[in-house]
Amino acid sequence: MKSALAKVLLTDLRSEDYKNRVIFCNAMLQKYMKIQISRIKYYLKCFTNMMEHLLIIIDVSLNI
Repeated sequence: MKSALAKVLLTDLRSEDYKNRVIFCNAMLQKYMKIQISRIKYYLKCFTNMMEHLLIIIDVSLNI
């Protein structure tokens, strides 16, 4: 029974449909990661701009 099940699983793993699913999942994961990385870059840029403005405000208030 176990060897028959193993053969079915191995056959399924080698099938073209399985390979296409793996390729599709990898592509979707890469696309998702690119979106997340671009989102993180955007938030870091916003945070950096906010910190620069805060430093300017502190500098101006200390000079007065």
